[in-house]
Amino acid sequence: MLQCLRDPELPVRVQAAVAMRFLIQSDLGPIKLLPFLQPLLSEFFNIMSEIDSDDLIAALERIVAEFRENVGPYAVELCARLAESFIRVTESCGEDEDEEANVALAALEILRTIITSVQAVGNSAVSIFPQLEAVLVPMLSQCASEKYLEFFEDIARIASLLTYHTPEFTPQLRSLVLLLGQAFMEDWGVDFIASTLPSHPRPPSPRRSRIAHHCGSFLLSR
Repeated sequence: MLQCLRDPELPVRVQAAVAMRFLIQSDLGPIKLLPFLQPLLSEFFNIMSEIDSDDLIAALERIVAEFRENVGPYAVELCARLAESFIRVTESCGEDEDEEANVALAALEILRTIITSVQAVGNSAVSIFPQLEAVLVPMLSQCASEKYLEFFEDIARIASLLTYHTPEFTPQLRSLVLLLGQAFMEDWGVDFIASTLPSHPRPPSPRRSRIAHHCGSFLLSR
């Protein structure tokens, strides 16, 4: 299967990558694939640079979820590739309804794979969150508008995860929080406020108090 990922023909590589989603669900799949996680992800990155496919991203998300305790060393490159793919996919949408639907599905798969990746890193590799911030905040800031309405819940969720785990509340994160606060004041954005709340309890910290202060101050000033 891994050899097929390096096949000269792109369709063969894509089908092999998609098949990984089902291989990893077998009893021995994870055990057999774990030693090859790094080359496996590298081949996925190579294929993603050639084609955008929701099935391909769904397979990648399944791999990340299965090996969540092992993806830390690859999380930054993974999220960088996914952020690039999201912008490319959403900017390539044409007027054809079927094409638009496929693009939307692929974009959603990308965002949910980013969420899975960030959640997989979580508290186990806090030191890489500044790097994750560097590759994700520009994409999130670009997408904090009504143009990306159908993706906004996941965009807000990723922003929430970054502010929840990152060791320092940087000016870049502050700017992102203020952009989200502005969106929440719009009629289309108010329903997404809950997406920025942590999904699991964690003791409060001064840094999270600053996050609440910055977003709350913006909302109260409107």
